[in-house]
Amino acid sequence: MPKDRIHKNLIQLYGDFKIKRLKGPKEDFLSSHALKPHRHDYFQIIWIRKGAGSHLLEQEIYPIKDRCLYLILPHQVHHLRCEGDIDGYLIDFSDIFLESVQYKTGLLCRLPVHTYLRIPESEASLFSEECGLLYRYFTGKDFFGKPKVMQSYLQILLTKIENFRQKESNQKNDFSRQNYDLLERFIDLVGTYCVEQKYLPFYTSELGVSTRKLYNAVKEMTGFSPAQFIEKYVLNEAARMLQFTPHSVKEIAGELGYADDSYFVKAFKKHYRQTPAQFRISYQEANNRS
Repeated sequence: MPKDRIHKNLIQLYGDFKIKRLKGPKEDFLSSHALKPHRHDYFQIIWIRKGAGSHLLEQEIYPIKDRCLYLILPHQVHHLRCEGDIDGYLIDFSDIFLESVQYKTGLLCRLPVHTYLRIPESEASLFSEECGLLYRYFTGKDFFGKPKVMQSYLQILLTKIENFRQKESNQKNDFSRQNYDLLERFIDLVGTYCVEQKYLPFYTSELGVSTRKLYNAVKEMTGFSPAQFIEKYVLNEAARMLQFTPHSVKEIAGELGYADDSYFVKAFKKHYRQTPAQFRISYQEANNRS
């Protein structure tokens, strides 16, 4: 592939933010490591205006269709499998990039039921145009206040995505806002304490809410009970460790707070329908075939 075409598609990092144009076959815009399951330490939005294929994200397979949007958390394992040409944008950003506008990005991408969205046809062209404007500012000449302009455009996109998500879930804004706030606090606690604390009394005490209130909020917003959410969170991390570290199953169980590694194996198999050892072998075999 000509070098000038590579340079046209590979955009250099601007602080804690970058946006890449997805146009043509995947080899034109995906780096070599992205052609296999991988993970990042930043948030990622993938907007597919037109395209086909599938997207592996945290062991779930989602379709690639026209007008689809993917919201990816730091450290989540994913792999785009494009069929034919793609048209869209890929946006990488950190919370630091949005710090000055104090926009909460964590909850936006953390809800498992909203990892994948279809944008209404009536909104798709405008959404692409807005991504295009952000891309033009990012790739254009530097000027005073350029990061602030890009932050503002990204905030517009995130606000619109939040609106699309609320419409898709058919939730009333006032009710959702209350549950979003509680769920975000819960997820922050799970991320910090899930290794040491896997039982609900700790979380209800820290949050100052009843078990029923926490259950209703988490179940409503994610489809999981709080206990299921905690277990899923920990087992997803176990899957990442099996894929990306050489640690033994016993070592991973210990690092994730399981005193009994046989219980860990049983819980993992129930969630992934494979033992940890089988899961690691399956991943390695699939990676070698890619």
